[in-house]
Parts: sequence; C-alpha cells; structure tokens
Amino acid sequence: MHVYSGLIFLLTCQATGIPTPTVHWYRNGKQISKNNSRFSILTSSAAAAAVAVVAAITAAPVAVVVVAITAAAAAAVAVVVVAITAAAAAVAVVVVAITAAAAVAVAVVVVVVVVVAAALVVLAVVVVEVLGAAAVAATDLMVTLARPSDTGLYSCEVTNNQGVDMASSFVTVRDYISGCSDKNTEGLHNYKNIHACKGKWDGHVKRARWLCAKGWSVCNPKDSEALQKITWADIYELHGCYAYNAANHKGKCTRCHKVNMAGIGRNCRRLRYTKSSCLTKGRIDVYHPRKSRGCSYTAGYTTGVLCCKRKRVKSSKRRCKHSCQNGGVCVGFNRCKCLPDYKGATCQNHWNDVKCLAQGHNVPPAICTPRCPAMSMCIKPGKCLCKPGYTGRYCKRRHGCKLPCFNGGRCKKGKCICPPTHWGTSCQHYLAPIVERIIIIIIIIIIIIIIIIIIIIIIIIIIIIIIIIIIIIIIIIIIIIIIIIIIIIIIIIIIIIIIIIIIIIAAVVVVHILLSYLNRTER
Repeated sequence: MHVYSGLIFLLTCQATGIPTPTVHWYRNGKQISKNNSRFSILTSSAAAAAVAVVAAITAAPVAVVVVAITAAAAAAVAVVVVAITAAAAAVAVVVVAITAAAAVAVAVVVVVVVVVAAALVVLAVVVVEVLGAAAVAATDLMVTLARPSDTGLYSCEVTNNQGVDMASSFVTVRDYISGCSDKNTEGLHNYKNIHACKGKWDGHVKRARWLCAKGWSVCNPKDSEALQKITWADIYELHGCYAYNAANHKGKCTRCHKVNMAGIGRNCRRLRYTKSSCLTKGRIDVYHPRKSRGCSYTAGYTTGVLCCKRKRVKSSKRRCKHSCQNGGVCVGFNRCKCLPDYKGATCQNHWNDVKCLAQGHNVPPAICTPRCPAMSMCIKPGKCLCKPGYTGRYCKRRHGCKLPCFNGGRCKKGKCICPPTHWGTSCQHYLAPIVERIIIIIIIIIIIIIIIIIIIIIIIIIIIIIIIIIIIIIIIIIIIIIIIIIIIIIIIIIIIIIIIIIIIIAAVVVVHILLSYLNRTER
C-alpha cells in the first residue's frame, strides 16, 4: 500500500473463532501502543452482536417452556374454577366451552412456538458449531496524519485458546510530489506520472512547460503509457479542460500541429466515447471543430495543461572507473553490485576471506570451481555449503518455514508437520472441537426433543382434564334437567289432582243443592 504523507490510511483485520479471538497490531515486529494519538485501534461490535443473537436464540426455548407451563397451569386453574361454578348453574356451560377452546388454542400456539424455537436453536448450533460461523472479531487500525516514518510492515495477530494466526501488509508513506510548478495539483492526484496543472501560456502548448515542476513537462504522444491509464471516471471528476501537446488526427495520436488539440476534463468542447485517440478509449478535443483555436491557450476554453514526469534514460555506458571483479556489475558511478559471495568496492574480497580476516586469521579464501550457487558459500576447495534456511543440490529449496510452527508442529523442508490434533500452515487450528461440536449438537437436540415431549404430555393432560370437566358439567346439566322435568311432572300431577278434587267438590255441592231444591218442591 502506498500512502501520501498527511493523509489517513485504514487497515482491517477480521477473524472468526470460538471463543472470540483477541487481535493485536504490530509495526515492524513491535506492538502498537494505544497511547499514540495518531494510531487508533477501532474494535467492531460485530462480535458482541453475534454473541447476543446466538444467546437470545439459545435462550428462547427456555422462555417458551416457562411461558407454556405458566399458561397451561393458568388455563387448568381457570377451567377447574369455571367447572365448579358451572356445577351450580347451567348457564356457565357457554363460559366453560369458551375457556376450554381458549386453553386448547393456547396449547396449540405453545406447541408451534416451541417447535419453531427448537428449529432456530438447531439452525443456530449448526451454523455456529459446524460451519464455523463463530464470534467475529473485527478490528481496524486507523493512522491519521501519516508520516514517512510510519512506513513499515504492519501485522495483525489473532489468538485464542485454539491457536494463532497472522496477516501482514507493507505500507509505504511518502511525501506528495506535485507535478505542478506552484505545488498545487488540480486533478489526477492518484497518478504518480501525470498531473493536471492550472494556468495559462502564450503560443504553442509545448511552451506551457513552465506550469510543470522540475523534472516534468507537458504531456505528448511519448507519454501514451501514462495517458492510457486515465479512466472516464477520472475525466468526469476533473473540472475544466486541460490540454496537452497532442492532436487526435484520423484516429492517430500525434503532436499538436494546427487543429484538434487533445485535452482532458469534463468541460472540454468535444467528448466522444467511440473514437480512438491518445486515450485507451474515446476521444477528447479542447475545441469544437468549427471553432478551432489551434494549439494555443484560449481563455474560457482551456484551464491548464497536463504535466507528465520525464523518463530517466539509463546510460548504457559503464560509469565505474575500475572494473568490477568476480562477476560484479557496474550499476552507478563507481558502484558495483557484487555476487553474494563477494564484497568490496570492486567485489575484490571473498565473503569467507572477509570473515576470516575479521576473526584475526590470515587464511587464504577457498576457491570453488565451478562457482558455488547464489544461496551457498565455498568452505573449502571444490566444496560448497548451503546458507542457513536453504537446502538441496543447488541450494534453491528453502529449508526453514516462513512462519513458526505452533502447537508442537515440526518444520520440515519448508513446511510445518502438525500433530494429529492440529492443522494449518502453522498448525494454528485445533481439530478436537469438531468432535466436541457434534456432541454438543446431539445433546442440544436430545434436550429439545425431551422438552417438546414434556410440553406435548402437559397439553394432552390439560385437554383430557378439560374433556372430563366438560363431561361432568354435561352430566350435571342433564341431571338438573331431569330434576326439573320431574318437578314439572309432579307439579302437573298435583295441579291435576287439585283440579279433580275441585271438580268433585263442585259436583258434590251441585248435587247437594239439587237435592235440597227437590225436597223443597215436594213439600
């Protein structure tokens, strides 16, 4: 990663595991302190949220069971009370029926909720335990007001009781170098070799080089490699129109001569996506063809120029006064690049010779013919020894491991040989939790099944009690009805008897009156 000084850069480290991994940040092997005001370690709340969700899902069946038992008990008590009340009055039959239906509905709802909660628990356990979607630890390292001294290797180390892992990224912080003479770049800041510079000039566009900084010049067709990296998104973000020393003539990119001066920017007079030019795709002209102003500056049309960094031409001539020895190559003024076994201004000293002289022994250096490979050294005539970390016939194969081997792992031929309980490039992952997770899943499933069975039994008992109470109430109602009917029959019989008695009495009275009347008549 390349960052300009004074800006902000953000590094993200994310890891999953059970338990939640702990994250530490290092720079060049040294742990970053939280006391530094420019370095901020931001911890995400994703881990806490994940744990809370899993805990809530896991706790749901317990709450449902408690609610189910409470609701069942309340329903049973209500049914008993209503049943006792109904025994005294037949009117309570309707209330009993409604209460019984409500109890059955509550029981059904409880069963459905418990089954859904159990399914959620199983799903959560499978996701968390089997698929490894465990607690997430996400930590960001934000560096503000970056400085060149912040350049280095940034490492993120994540650890828990199951192992450790690490990831690294090298960040280069450098001062921003503007391609404009006034140090104010108007656009294309993210490009190293091409910048947009504001200003005006007299005459041909190539004379606008004074707007460019030292080592920069007005872009021309030779800078096509840099020009072709510009995208249309960059063009639309650049307000104005910035010209450069090129002309789009019949699909070819040539130097600006008379017309069709090329430019970059959203306010250029002619933008076409399908034409070919100095850009990778499309064509942009500073002026409209009917109002061409040649290759010069015109107020209201041109905002500035594009400046490109000059390419350094490497000289093919040797610049070393004294020739480099023992296979060395001249890379600069009196500078030799030596082979690994040699040192000195002209690569005249053998590595073994320098080591022996440093120890105070005047031992002539060993000479190996042919020369030893790059990653080896000559220890005696005709015998080479591989340098530490390399092995093989030509010392090309790395012997050591790039990362240390953890949890009892052994480094062999550049790879970690892990024990049966661990795996990974550094033996950082633990295998045992797989068996433990399977056992946990089985136990949870058994518990869920037992809970469901208990709830179903409770519901069945409640339903049986309700049915028995309803039957008792119906029997009581029937008995009451029978008693009422008997009473009515008795009353009817009594009334009939009374009527008969009245009729008899009336008949006797009438007969008595008639007899009395007849006796009076005979006299």
